[in-house]
Amino acid sequence: MIIIPAIDLQQGKCVRLRQGRMESATVFNEVPPDQARKWEELGALRIHVVDLDGSVGGKPANLSSVQKIVESVQVPIQVGGGYVARTPSQCTSILE
Repeated sequence: MIIIPAIDLQQGKCVRLRQGRMESATVFNEVPPDQARKWEELGALRIHVVDLDGSVGGKPANLSSVQKIVESVQVPIQVGGGYVARTPSQCTSILE
């Protein structure tokens, strides 16, 4: 079994939603790369990142935070929440 920790981003911060409600977020880390490094130090083999604002808005809203997370750790990052990539060029634009 592989346990994949998740980082949920809202307005550039790591949050936890209560019962999935956007208005009921609790901030548990204001620096997403620090949280990613913490998961990596604890042995995570990969990290799942969710752009909550992007999932509601339908397009990436926390791309800067996602990029900083990717740059801060060595483990693979899986991204969801408004990051729709149906063509190679869309994948490239997300990764740049």
